[in-house]
Amino acid sequence: MLGLLPLELDTGPRIRKSSTLCSLLLLLTIALAVPGQVKSEEVGFGKHTKDGNDKVTLADYTIIANRTNFDFADGNFRKLYPDACDVIIEDDYIELRYNKGSKGCTVDLLSTNAANINKIKFKTGVRSGAEGLNDCLDETNDFENSYNNTLPFAYSVNNTVMEKLNTGPYTDTKNCNKPDRCKGFHGNCMQNTSLQVSWSRLDGKVYAHTHLIGEDQHKGGLRWDGTSESDSATFNLEINNSDGFNLDGRSFNLLSDAACLPKKDPLFKPETWKITDGNHNDKHLLVFSLLRQTSSRIFKEYKLTDDHPNGPKCELFVQFDTNDYKMLVVNIPTTTPPTTSTTTEDPPTETEPPETSTDPSGPSSTTLTTTDNSFSSTTTTSRTTTSPQQQEDCGRGLYIAIGIAVGLFVGIVIAVLGWFWMRDKAEKDKKKWKQDAERAEDKRLRALYEAEKKLKGKKALGTFDEWKKNRKESDETTAFEMGSVDDLCAVIWRKVEKDHAKAKMQFLVDQFEKHRDKEVYDREYEPEKTIKGYDAVGRYQDWKMRRNIYPFEVIDGTSTALEYGRGKKAYDKPFLPGAVDESIPETE
Repeated sequence: MLGLLPLELDTGPRIRKSSTLCSLLLLLTIALAVPGQVKSEEVGFGKHTKDGNDKVTLADYTIIANRTNFDFADGNFRKLYPDACDVIIEDDYIELRYNKGSKGCTVDLLSTNAANINKIKFKTGVRSGAEGLNDCLDETNDFENSYNNTLPFAYSVNNTVMEKLNTGPYTDTKNCNKPDRCKGFHGNCMQNTSLQVSWSRLDGKVYAHTHLIGEDQHKGGLRWDGTSESDSATFNLEINNSDGFNLDGRSFNLLSDAACLPKKDPLFKPETWKITDGNHNDKHLLVFSLLRQTSSRIFKEYKLTDDHPNGPKCELFVQFDTNDYKMLVVNIPTTTPPTTSTTTEDPPTETEPPETSTDPSGPSSTTLTTTDNSFSSTTTTSRTTTSPQQQEDCGRGLYIAIGIAVGLFVGIVIAVLGWFWMRDKAEKDKKKWKQDAERAEDKRLRALYEAEKKLKGKKALGTFDEWKKNRKESDETTAFEMGSVDDLCAVIWRKVEKDHAKAKMQFLVDQFEKHRDKEVYDREYEPEKTIKGYDAVGRYQDWKMRRNIYPFEVIDGTSTALEYGRGKKAYDKPFLPGAVDESIPETE
């Protein structure tokens, strides 16, 4: 019976060790109950462990991949790891390929150059088949029209953040440098973001646009005026701080131009993490990911939308120099089942009885010795007993651990249920508000119907529903026939199907802006371009910005107001487009 309770391991009299099971449970409880004390994160394709001091413990069996120990060309690595990047390893570079339908992927790179500890260097490029780039690149030199060949990527973040980035910009804050301007193009404030490179062509040249994901399309990136069209093009990209990047020797820093990002550290910091174990001790790990197309967003008519690119049409790629980086993979060894053979031996001729030594105060140890005429073997069996007090302490710790874990689980369940309840309540309140508004309108119309029925009679008017339908059609027809601006606005206002007045106002302002833009283009921009030429006048968007022609925006305040462009104060009452008080001075 003493051997049936293997909860404690005794190595001798009066020497007791804590139960492994109890210790693990207590450690798990501490990790759950005090999350701030345990800051380990899962990073990289190999699911390595990074602690709160930015030190990394690599997963078991992590090795450096090369052309000999992995046959990437035949796709064996992809068969073993279906979610791995499409990787080609050459003598002088490691290439990650990105094609149509890519689901995104992550690679683990060993940074072998001490100068790159807080820096990331690589080439990025585009290539096509026999038809050349002319067949797959869109014809433009503008960022907003280059979405068909977009390569979004991220680096130096844990796997949880990486997965969030795959679904869209990391909008986890309400604070940014210029929130009003950010809202102006329908952006969202972000604490940090990553980068994307998109490609296009025009007049025999290839262009690349490196842009901060989710930022202003006019201020958030840098264009590379590339080479003549051929079957491929590449440029060098270096990220050496969290403020910007270096593109073939040209530096870009967002700083005060940031709208949806903070002035300081708008990008994720280009970090590598020190490795603390194994053959790569004291070297550094870089985690780099090619994101899905859903991580990016598309601008339409100067507004950021929820739409994302759906490419690429060409093959895009990233190359890391093997003088600076080596690729790490987890190479779990295969095991071969042992071969079992059966031999018949003569029965033993002599057997010695077991010797047992027992200590009165603690455990007992039994040594069994068996002797055969052809071979001898010694088997030692340790059986442990646990004192009642030790069992009680372990049991109490186990119950406490289970109790805390159950409490945390119940708390999480309550929080989730509370969130669903609040969301359901908000939907019901919204529906009730809409129903109340419809009932109030029906009540008003019913009063008008009853008054008119007394004068003309029910036979002339028909039923209430018929009268209401005829009245609505008559109101719209009369308003347009009369040509009254006030009546026209009333009809238009009623036709806009938005839940709130502010949303209606912004929608109408946007519609008027379209007509204003067309009129300004036809009457001012086009004649000036005809006289001076395109090189002198530039793009229409840039031409408008030089003349301080900015969009209107409905802003929140003590009352609904319109703000014209940037640098103007909010007005105390609504203004129609163009009704701007020029006496209000511009502010910095």
